[in-house]
Amino acid sequence: MLRSPLASVWAALAGGLMLGASGATADVLTVAVDGSGDYTAIQDAIDASASGDTILVGPGSYNERLDPAGKDLTIRGINGYPQTIVDPGGGGGTLLTVANGESDLTIEGLSFRNGQNTPMTTLAPKTSTTFISCRWLGGTANEGAAMKIDGATASFVDCQWVSNISTSLGGAIHASNADLDFIGSKFVTNQCSGTRGGAIWISDSTLDLDDTEFSSNQCNTGSVSYGGAIYMSGTNG
Repeated sequence: MLRSPLASVWAALAGGLMLGASGATADVLTVAVDGSGDYTAIQDAIDASASGDTILVGPGSYNERLDPAGKDLTIRGINGYPQTIVDPGGGGGTLLTVANGESDLTIEGLSFRNGQNTPMTTLAPKTSTTFISCRWLGGTANEGAAMKIDGATASFVDCQWVSNISTSLGGAIHASNADLDFIGSKFVTNQCSGTRGGAIWISDSTLDLDDTEFSSNQCNTGSVSYGGAIYMSGTNG
């Protein structure tokens, strides 16, 4: 029987992931818009998974609202963020909600794109998430068009925030009471039309930036504005 190219990729990747160094097994679930995976929707794979599982997502655009529902998973776009996109198709709503005590969630190789009127990602108190090679592009919201983070811990490695626009605080990210770590990341052409934080507005938090670039971000309310790149209040870093 002939296999599709993507089905062959699934088999190779799943075989490599299921056996860890100790020989322990975990489930690997696959998602593909062309039907060659276990599921055609990412959330369906999440619903069928258990903590410790890996979900491999094939290239395509997914009109979904994702919620890990407390499970510690690895969700990975196998072709990376340029080709693996969560896009609401012009609608509103949060594209990724982490709000149920997730303590070891990893999101890798996904784009969150064109969310309207609400933050594309929300991270709630007492959660911990690692984002690797992800991108947030073209979102709009009142505060934190890409992300709103409250009381959460998050690490970002090789991530990008591009052309997100808020009307109040934090063009890309609005964060409070958070612990954030950025490594090798980029903020480009994000905009706050309010008073503070063209790219990031952050308060009462810990912020660590390592090899992270800010380019052409702006806060342009008019006569009074603060922090074209970052506005910080009560924050250590």
